[in-house]
Amino acid sequence: MSNLFISIYLLFAQKRWLFWLFFGAALLFILLGISRIRFVEDISGSSLKAENQTRFNFVVSHFRFAEKLVINLSMADTTGSLREDDLCLAADSLAVAINSACRGYISKLYYKPDDSIFPELMSCTREYLPLFLEEGDYPLIDTMISPGNIDKAIRKDYRQLLTPASIISSSQIISDPLGIQGLALGKLKALQGSEQYESYNGYIISKDHRHLLIFISPANPPGETGRNSEFLKKLDRVIDKKINSGREFRAEYFGAAAVAVGNAERVKKDIILTLLIAFLAIFMLLGFYFRSLQVPVFGLLPAVFGGGLAIAIIAFVKGSVSAIALGIGSVILGLIIDYSLYLINQYRKCGDIKQTLREMSQSIVVCALTSAGAFLCLVFLESSVLHDLGWFASISVVRNLPQHFHQSSTR
Repeated sequence: MSNLFISIYLLFAQKRWLFWLFFGAALLFILLGISRIRFVEDISGSSLKAENQTRFNFVVSHFRFAEKLVINLSMADTTGSLREDDLCLAADSLAVAINSACRGYISKLYYKPDDSIFPELMSCTREYLPLFLEEGDYPLIDTMISPGNIDKAIRKDYRQLLTPASIISSSQIISDPLGIQGLALGKLKALQGSEQYESYNGYIISKDHRHLLIFISPANPPGETGRNSEFLKKLDRVIDKKINSGREFRAEYFGAAAVAVGNAERVKKDIILTLLIAFLAIFMLLGFYFRSLQVPVFGLLPAVFGGGLAIAIIAFVKGSVSAIALGIGSVILGLIIDYSLYLINQYRKCGDIKQTLREMSQSIVVCALTSAGAFLCLVFLESSVLHDLGWFASISVVRNLPQHFHQSSTR
């Protein structure tokens, strides 16, 4: 095995252009891969997934209502000079501004009940009427279809058809003259949400008439943190300009998209901070111990190159990688740098590159392969984050072998 690395060293030593050609091709491959990679910040992937938890996450990720963004518009003035109508006017102005500034980022915005849903609701309950009925409803139906009640219901329908309201209710009367469908509509009251809110002139406001809700359906799912981050920045600017810049009203929002963007930004900041601290600490310790700036540079360069190549390979094979896995993967910096230090120390003792490769190549390769094999065991766990960590760490360690030997020979 040592003869192989010695032969590679002699080849690159005699033909420097060939080494720089391979190095340039690898660097181009790394840059292309990094430009294509998509980072995933889903923290639920860090936990081990049982079958029931996988189904739960699937339902949550595909539940459209959970993706909605809710804006709470409230009165900041406590003197009582503002009324509900002022709050409604502020909501109208804010809705128009959001639709104009965030076009392309939202699929729907509403803060009033949609009247177009009512005909669909009536059609649904009429078509699936038996599914809404309970056992106690059938005695009521027997009473409603008795001859006397039928005569009363028809007379009532006839009088209603003579009124101007028949323009709206005529189709419902014709399809359900006895009003049996009303039993099904009564069951829908159980679906009513919190009783803390009510309808005021079509607006959804709180019982104390100081809060108004605006619902936004983002055009992108919560996992698309890049697009949602742009959307939330524009939304913040609109809210600050139209609402929060004054003293009368305040607006704040919450929802799955906002939480996902916040988590993604926090994860990215933590990863950058972790890597910076690790690189700085290692650089200072190695520089202080060896009394040289070249040693920490030669030690860190293989780690950077190997990590970049691992990300590039994952980008072309899988397309995405967990940002949490990259943050955890910073712990392999010490492992990778150890191999460089072994070679550098051995070269400082004997002073001969060939002798260093002959004595250290086999042990370094065995250590790297066993470490990579240990990391690959993570792919058998039911966790997407640990899968990415296993592949990233194993590829980084194995890919660093040629770089380690070249750095030692250069040193």
